[in-house]
Amino acid sequence: MSTITESHKRTWVRTLSYRFLAMLLTAIWTGLSSAIEIHIALAILHYIVERFWLKIKWGLSPSENSEKNLNKD
Repeated sequence: MSTITESHKRTWVRTLSYRFLAMLLTAIWTGLSSAIEIHIALAILHYIVERFWLKIKWGLSPSENSEKNLNKD
């Protein structure tokens, strides 16, 4: 079985893009400065959770490219 990996840069880009959209929605209710504070903390937490989940194999299946690489051997 192949291992699925993701660079730290990709995890940060995914995290920040999601947090930016969520921050815009939060700012509607709380104001911009409160939304920024909340979402800085949540972005850090989100990053940690994403990296943790990359270590868990449950629910993963090899990608099509990984299967092709395995069949070459």
